[in-house]
Amino acid sequence: LYESAGDCATALRYYRETTALQPRHERGLLGQTVCLSALGETDSAIATATRLIELGGRTEGTASYWRAWNRYRQSNLSAARADVDRAKALERTEEVLTLAGMIEHDQDQLDLAEADLNSALAQDEQNCTALRFLGQVHYKRQQWPAAARRLGDATKCYGGLAAGAERQLKAARDRTDLEPEFQ
Repeated sequence: LYESAGDCATALRYYRETTALQPRHERGLLGQTVCLSALGETDSAIATATRLIELGGRTEGTASYWRAWNRYRQSNLSAARADVDRAKALERTEEVLTLAGMIEHDQDQLDLAEADLNSALAQDEQNCTALRFLGQVHYKRQQWPAAARRLGDATKCYGGLAAGAERQLKAARDRTDLEPEFQ
């Protein structure tokens, strides 16, 4: 509940209590990984994701994605690439394909990046990050009209997300049925 509400600091406390009782609790470990990532604690997130990967359960693909994400944030592209390739082998979700495309772009693997970003967009045509990185792939190739179109689409997409977030924030602030602390 706290993670869903965006309060990862509190959620992390409960996830840690859960894994103290059950050290192999997949959802508890995954929740810790997600919240540590959201809080910018990349080393701890990588360690927790690694524990999940070693368990080899049903969350192995998701844990590989989160470890790749944190390694990418640390600019460790080779390790991030190995993790995202592992995640792609286990699950080809929009998030995994987008991160793969980002890493491949940064490694100048433009054909792979384009394929993965297009696959992510096939799952969600309003994936702003995939649109932006696809524009950057076209830019690196000096395909100016395609780059301009995709980067323009990304700008509109991000603008739409920001407007939607503002509407949600206003709606939450206008509610009278929530406790002030939660609100």
